[in-house]
Formats: sequence, C-alpha cells, structure tokens
Amino acid sequence: MDTTVFPGCEASLRSDVLAYAAKRYGSRPEALWRTRPRYAVLRRPDSQKWYALVMDVPRDKLRIPGPGSVDVLNVKCDPILGGSLRLEPGILPAYHMNKDSWLTLLLDGTVPRETVFALLDGSYRLTGPHAAGMARAPGKQAWIFPANPRRYDLAAAFARDPEILWRQRNRIAAGDTVYLYLTVPIASILYRCEVLEVDLPCPWEDRRGPDARALRMKLRETYAPGVLPIGLLQAHGIRSVRSARLAPAALVRASAARPACGGTILIPPRRPPPALYRAAGSCIRPALSFHPFRTAAPRFEVHGTAAVPP
Repeated sequence: MDTTVFPGCEASLRSDVLAYAAKRYGSRPEALWRTRPRYAVLRRPDSQKWYALVMDVPRDKLRIPGPGSVDVLNVKCDPILGGSLRLEPGILPAYHMNKDSWLTLLLDGTVPRETVFALLDGSYRLTGPHAAGMARAPGKQAWIFPANPRRYDLAAAFARDPEILWRQRNRIAAGDTVYLYLTVPIASILYRCEVLEVDLPCPWEDRRGPDARALRMKLRETYAPGVLPIGLLQAHGIRSVRSARLAPAALVRASAARPACGGTILIPPRRPPPALYRAAGSCIRPALSFHPFRTAAPRFEVHGTAAVPP
C-alpha cells in the first residue's frame, strides 16, 4: 500500500496513521477496491475484523467547504460518546458506515494528532473479543437488525417458534428491543422482538471462532410492509441499515403509534400472486404497492428453532 502524501494533501496525517497502526498493532493496510486505490482497510491481526478505514473523500460529499478531496479516517466509537465527539471540529458522522457506532475523522490537521491516535486505539479495543463487556447506556435499548429476505426465511422461522436465535454482535442485553428490518425488495421493518437471553454459545460456524455468541429473542409484534418503511427510517436520520445499530428514540415512539398485525407475514418465494402478502389473521391487504420479487426460493439453515444465514 502506497503511503506517500499526494499533492494537495501535504498536511494529511494519512501516512502517520498508517505508520502508527503498523508499529503499535502490526496492521498492514489493505486495498480492497480496485477503483479506490487510496482506500486502506486496517484489520486486527487476531480476528481480521476491521477497526479503521482510511479514505480520500470529496469534500462536498462530507458537506464541508473547500475544493477537491480530503483524507479521512473511519473509526469505531462507543455510541454513548459518539454524540459528544461529533460536536468537535473535524469529527463527522461516519461516511458510508454505521453512524451510531463509527466516526469519520478529518486527517487535514483539524483533529489533533493525539486525538486521532487515541480514537484509533479506542476503535481497536472496541473491535476486540471482549468489547461486548464494555460500558453501555443505562436502561433498555432498542436496536435495528437487517435481514435479507432472500437468505433468511423469518416468516417460516417465526411460524415454527416465536423464539429464534440470532448472531450477537453488539452490547445487547436481555430486555432490549430488536426491530428486524427486511432489506430490498421489501425495505421495511416487519418484526419487533424482545431479547430474552444473550451470550449464548453460537450453534453455527462463525469466523470469530470460540468468541462468537448468539442471543435469543421472541417475536412481540408484526408490521405490514409499508408501516415502518425505509422512508420513515430516513426521516429519523437512518439512511440505510447495513448492520445492527441503535434505533433513535423518536423512531421507537413513531413505531409505537403505527398499527401492528396479528399474524406472521408470509412472503412468496417467486413472482407474487394477486395477494402480494398474506398473514395469518393479519391486517395486510393485497393492494399494497410493494413488490417482493424473487427469482428463487430463499436459502436458510435451521439450527433448532433459529433461521440463521448459511
């Protein structure tokens, strides 16, 4: 990976960040995108999890003044501290990553070098095997989990048993709420669950090995497609759902005011029949404009009562 400073970026801390990561953690930058040769991923040597991403991003995409591009560093942060850190000059909501748990740091000198290195160290710790035991906000929390309807047959899983297992990747506690967001072509939250148990042994293979954990959650409410769509999430500051993230309090209040259905949503595996969605005793109507288009039946594996990704 080339660590030279390009013209126009003389003040960039990019080279210093890469040298610091190599010396302190033994991390070598990886260029994963052929069309983005200056994007460098930093991984933990023990688990190969990302803990930082160095990029050059056009300033207009970050909504900051000035011409051309600027070198930035994406790091993971504690969601409890993220809000206050984003008030500091040069610290922005994460570019193209989960904005609840990641930050974007300008490497043009706006953020002091010591602060950049301290946040990089914190990101390394947060992505470690014991990060789940770190501090979290007091009280119960609400989360949004993405689920690909082409890979996860949640309707079948909940029809067999209202309790399912799920991979545990965040500092989730028993009693927390999980909203399951089904990705395109549905692009809507369909299920609200309550977490019953956490830190369970993972019953399927996981690249994290023995550190992998699972949680058990129970279905509490079902929503028709379109009741909690991506547009509503975007109105509350969530542009997309690529990974598990905290749900804003305003979105939780909005979901409580939306009508829930009484049954399990059944999504057809191929071209939809006249009734696009059916639910056992539910309020779903066939006039919905959503188009759950599929070319093949969904793939999923069953481990006990859990539908988990292959």
